[in-house]
Amino acid sequence: MQQYQDIKGVTGFKTLRGASGRTYGNTSLLTASQIAEMLADGIAEWTPPDRPIPTDAFLLEQAKLVKGAEIQRGYDYANALPIDYMATTFQADKESQDLVVSVLSAGAVPEGFYWLDALNNKVTMTYADLQGLSQTLLMRGQINFATRLALKTANKAATTVVEVEAVTLPTSWMQPEEEFV
Repeated sequence: MQQYQDIKGVTGFKTLRGASGRTYGNTSLLTASQIAEMLADGIAEWTPPDRPIPTDAFLLEQAKLVKGAEIQRGYDYANALPIDYMATTFQADKESQDLVVSVLSAGAVPEGFYWLDALNNKVTMTYADLQGLSQTLLMRGQINFATRLALKTANKAATTVVEVEAVTLPTSWMQPEEEFV
């Protein structure tokens, strides 16, 4: 992956001396006509930049990677949020979801079976109730999946960093800022 353009791309040098002997400074300070004049002058010698200057393509690629990670974090967070069911709220982190699936795989629950809600209160459930909790989790997951797909599609289609930055997550996917004491 090329992280900066070569000298012909006129973005990666500190100073350049043309064949005429004229010295040109950093291209970020030059106008388009000055760059055209510089290229026409030819390159006699150039000094590389202190550090490479990233191209727009590199910056776009990096912005897409960062946005993709942000989308995935938001999706994971949204799927793990507590969920309301049977007039209470249940934990819905990955471990809790896996446990629901595991218990349902048994095909039945014993008499007096209960599930702990998010506040660790015992909520008596039948097998059908547990299936309902699983369905509620599944439906939310499907909505989140469709949202993630739309966000990933928009991110992939973006052709500028500004377009990538315009891809915004639903507010419910935003993790609250941690407060440091």
